[in-house]
Amino acid sequence: APMVDVVNPLKKIVDIAIERKVSHVISLGDDFDHEITTPKQRKTFADEIGRLLVVGIKVAVLPGNHSRKFEYDAYRLGITILDNPGWVQWEGLNLGCLPHMNYALLSDKVPSYKDFDREANQNIAALLDRMIAEETELLEKSICNLVIGHGVIGGAKLDNGMIPKGNGVTFTQAKLDSFYSQVRFGHYHLRQKLTDRVEYVGSPSPVNFGERDTVKGVEILEFDSSFIGGYKSEFVE
Repeated sequence: APMVDVVNPLKKIVDIAIERKVSHVISLGDDFDHEITTPKQRKTFADEIGRLLVVGIKVAVLPGNHSRKFEYDAYRLGITILDNPGWVQWEGLNLGCLPHMNYALLSDKVPSYKDFDREANQNIAALLDRMIAEETELLEKSICNLVIGHGVIGGAKLDNGMIPKGNGVTFTQAKLDSFYSQVRFGHYHLRQKLTDRVEYVGSPSPVNFGERDTVKGVEILEFDSSFIGGYKSEFVE
């Protein structure tokens, strides 16, 4: 949005990734705001992502509800688009992917979103049950397992105590906490820890004036069998 500086936070994220020699960078969606983009904005995004790719860092994105055609066009840079629900193996990681609501590739047509769609919620519940059952086998093969999503967690409160109105299907907190793997969700702007395993990462920069004084940053996850639970987490402002 015009009131928000997204360029400097993007550059800082890339600087952190390169400095810390991370192996993978995953965005949980909404890198652009609908189709309100300019060629300069898209080039800036491409240049920064290019800095990651040129040093061998793998980059993926899970589509969010603001994802549109321009966003997908920007991802043709060598970014992996995780737009299919379920478990996927990506560059040494097992990712349980829960993209936002519309699982088909987004096109020029803007999808019609419907709050609390009963059928969609039933489908989500069935999908989560299947993924939880499949997780057991994955845990036996690798410690690098991560569930990522973009959407509303039912009943979750933001850091300011508000309960936002859902945009689309709702993922139940109890169901997500049934995963043994770490669960990281995007969609809400403010970072929040829901349970020992389920967190919202929030946005890396203030999205509106009300967030000016909130702490923003990125999370670095490190997987190693010597760590308790097989991983450790660090939040970098």
